[in-house]
This record gives sequence, structure tokens and C-alpha cells, in this order.
Amino acid sequence: MEQNNKAILDFDEDMELDLRKLISNIFKKKFWIIGAAILGMVAGIGFAKLTKKPTYEANFAMYIMPEKDEKQIMPDESADVILKVNTAAELLKSGEVLDEVIKNANLEMDAAQMVRNSNVKTAVKVSTQIVEVSVVMPNEKTTAEVAKILAEIAPEKITELMKGEATVKVVTAPGKVRVTPVSLKSFGLKGFMAGFGLSFLIVVALALFDHQYPKKKSGE
Repeated sequence: MEQNNKAILDFDEDMELDLRKLISNIFKKKFWIIGAAILGMVAGIGFAKLTKKPTYEANFAMYIMPEKDEKQIMPDESADVILKVNTAAELLKSGEVLDEVIKNANLEMDAAQMVRNSNVKTAVKVSTQIVEVSVVMPNEKTTAEVAKILAEIAPEKITELMKGEATVKVVTAPGKVRVTPVSLKSFGLKGFMAGFGLSFLIVVALALFDHQYPKKKSGE
């Protein structure tokens, strides 16, 4: 029994010594860890500056009015109306609408590219017959132009495609283009955390290896 207690005490003492040595080894490498974190921050900022661009966005809203409810003021939440509203939202992103916008705006892309790149996005406002449209393009001028042309073309084109099932009207004209700059601070912080975390794990792994491997070897 005494031997077992002694073994436990020796084990606890060894563990305490091992932990102290591990912390000491990590502390000695603190400048490596800090340096790696700073390099990560610089790399994150550099990556953002070289590859990321500001976001330019313009929005407008359309109201989808089923023909049978032409005089109705309150929104209709029936399944038929909801289907027509969602259909109108999808038709706005169809080739029939976007191809004409691309032609009028002299864009070097096709409708499939616009949808794939999320240049035009639609969202049905909850419990309404309103479709919110968002236009995102590479620069401010193009964004404003595409939003304006889309707002002019879409209502008539979608109404035509729905074959009299609904009328589409713009209720909120395209507003001023919103510019969202690239957040260098955010990318810098991500790079800092990545550099810190990776370097810390490497230092811990090396410290454990350098300390434990000789110990196992001596106990054989």
C-alpha cells in the first residue's frame, strides 16, 4: 500500500515538473509566437488588399399584384398568391429579363454568369407581395446603371411572362449605390489569430516531443 502511495506521489510530482518545464519552454518561445502572429496579421491585410474589392450595391422593390385582386389593398397570403410572388422573383433572374438588361447596359457577361456571381439577388418580404431586388456589380457606375435598367425592364417583362396572372410594379425606385469597403481590420485580425494559433500549437508540440521522448527512453 505504501509503495502504491509513493508511486502516486512520484507520478504527481513528475507531472508537476513536466508541466512547469512545458510552460517554461513555451514562455521562452513567446517572441516566436508573437512574431508569427504579427506576420499572420500582415499577410491577412496584404491578402485583402490584393484580392478583395469594395462591394457596390443598389436596391429596389417590386409589388406583385394578382389580376383577380387588382382592387385589394391588404396583402393576400393564400398559397396561390405566394406562388405567384415567388414565381415573379425567379422570373426576374431569368434569361428573358437579364439578357435584355445585359444588352442595354453593354455588359460582357451572360444571364447565367450574373446569377452565378450573385450580381442580381431577389428576396420575398415575409407576409407581403413585395419582392426586394439587390444589384451588386464591380463598380458604382455599373451598379447604378444596371439597377436602373432592371427596374425599367423587369415589371413589363415579368408581367408578360406571367401571361396575365399578375401585374408587377416598382414600388421603391433604385436608391443611391451603397459602397461597403473591404475591412482590412477584420482580415488583419483573422491573420493574427491564425498565426498565433498555429505557432502556439507548433511550439507546444516541439516542447512535448523534446521533453517526453528522452524521458521514455531513459525509463526503458
